[in-house]
Amino acid sequence: MTVAPTPSVRSGRSARHAIRALAIAAVAAITIAACSSGTADEPIAASSQEPNGSTATSLVTSGSERAAGSFGDVPVTFTVPDGWTNIGWAVVKGDPAFGLFFMEVGNTYTDSCPSVELDPPVGPTVDDLASVWRDLPAFDATVPTDVTVDGFAGKQVEFTVPDYDERDCAYGQFMLLRNPDDADGYWAQAPNQHHQLRILDVNGTRVVIGATWYPDTSAQDRADIDEILRSIQIG
Repeated sequence: MTVAPTPSVRSGRSARHAIRALAIAAVAAITIAACSSGTADEPIAASSQEPNGSTATSLVTSGSERAAGSFGDVPVTFTVPDGWTNIGWAVVKGDPAFGLFFMEVGNTYTDSCPSVELDPPVGPTVDDLASVWRDLPAFDATVPTDVTVDGFAGKQVEFTVPDYDERDCAYGQFMLLRNPDDADGYWAQAPNQHHQLRILDVNGTRVVIGATWYPDTSAQDRADIDEILRSIQIG
């Protein structure tokens, strides 16, 4: 398998999947709004504009509730537990962030920094993306297994990001996944972040539900992640 260097300037890459930065910004916006309105005890929604023009609601919840998001053009709904932030394409908590993200995937990267895209790109099917992790030895990924989410079949694979040094990565980002249109990407939020990817075919569109956590993530937060996963409805 050959790889192509990641461009030195990612001018076309938006920060849509920079979960760590957007989660902090969302919480900050909510805090400012609450203080200025004098209603700090009530959840305040803040909006972030998505690249495709849709608006995702960022909300720190005060109790489990249904919320909406999307994998690009594919809508999804889910339950957001108390204390989590919904950004539409992700439900996150903590700093560095962990939780769930939703995205379409066009390609992946090597398992080292600086990250470089696979060339040729990973094939278009669920099996193509699930199996590629076996060729990236540093991740020591699990063998893909069958999984179903809301009636949509796919594959599940798990891996843990290496204990990398951000100074070795382009812009400090350990890249993992790229969207089909080259506009967006997802990178690890910190070393040793565990990823559980559910790769699905939704009416011909390959999407990924990524659940992430760290070795010290609490049992309650892990249970919350499981709650969100069980609640997902697609379409």
